[in-house]
Amino acid sequence: MQSYQKRLEDARALAVMHPKDEGKVKRYMALQMEAMERSGLFADTWRRVLWGNPDLDTTVTHPVTTVGVALERDLKRAAQADAVRALGRTEGLFFFYQASCPYCAAQAPILLRFARTYGLNVKAVSLDGSGLPEFPDAVPDNGLARQIGVGVTPAIFMANPRTRTITPVAFGIQSESELLERIHALTQARPGEF
Repeated sequence: MQSYQKRLEDARALAVMHPKDEGKVKRYMALQMEAMERSGLFADTWRRVLWGNPDLDTTVTHPVTTVGVALERDLKRAAQADAVRALGRTEGLFFFYQASCPYCAAQAPILLRFARTYGLNVKAVSLDGSGLPEFPDAVPDNGLARQIGVGVTPAIFMANPRTRTITPVAFGIQSESELLERIHALTQARPGEF
């Protein structure tokens, strides 16, 4: 392989250094064509071997077809939803906001829909003492925001009252699907598991 690559590189160098010498350019072109044919043959053999050996084919477990990708996404989303619904029995969310923050105002209805869909309790905490229509029972911050590191709003944290653990989920505005994915990853998956 090294010898073949050297022949190809040498022919290319000669063709570039002597661009008017048709013989040198033709030699390089012929070697390049041979390399492309070998590459094509290798690729064809590779896929044939792959078709007959599913243990080597990652598309068996991670499809690449439109139908397979959609099904994998739907199955993953259903598993995430089930896991997050189960969390609703033991975990809740803190939503730190400021009424003057337009991102907080946009996040509030999204978070409320998300919480209702998955059965999660949300405790809204106002950093400026003002309310939001979606969370009329919001409480003013009593220093918790500083204690757990809320530096920007909106901020969403997961809380387990039994273990008294508080875990950051998101800073800035997030969609329902992003919240679902993040909460699932933080609670159900180890790093490297997708």
